[in-house]
Amino acid sequence: MIIDEINNVFTNYLIDLAAFNADKTRPRIRSNYSSVLSLEQAIPNEINDFINPNEYLCKGSAGEGMFAEVPWVAIFDKEITNSARTGYYIVYLFDSKMEGLYLCLGFGWTQYDNYYNNLELNKSREHIAEHKLKAQDLLRSIQGFSKDPISLNATGGLGKGYELGTIVNKYYPRANLPLNNEILV
Repeated sequence: MIIDEINNVFTNYLIDLAAFNADKTRPRIRSNYSSVLSLEQAIPNEINDFINPNEYLCKGSAGEGMFAEVPWVAIFDKEITNSARTGYYIVYLFDSKMEGLYLCLGFGWTQYDNYYNNLELNKSREHIAEHKLKAQDLLRSIQGFSKDPISLNATGGLGKGYELGTIVNKYYPRANLPLNNEILV
């Protein structure tokens, strides 16, 4: 069940991160870590069974090469994007302390950062904030979601970008996760 896999991430991600960083062997094999398998295989597989694969694609990431500060699982509308770097999409964002999970509609931060060649952080932030406000204004209903900013306890640029790009969100604290069917809706 997806809730079991989410709980595995909450329980093991920070432990797996520390073990990965302490591992002196090369190459380090990320698939040796249960939280990575949950994020990149088990959770996306369960969601892919729930969605129309002709229209949507689900992917998860614990980072590229290294462990990510903020791991995620996203659902992409194939007509809009197939990457967390561009467009907008539905995404589950785990906060960096593994205290909770946000279900969000958000913009890909990397497209804004790349637009300014990674040189104008303030302009990237202004640009994504402007687009977020426009998107929020276009929504007729938020169906129990919040337009309030999220806090992923992020210190890195990518995690901060996820926070800035969140259009609407719903927060699930680790200690009070919903039933399996609610997290899939």
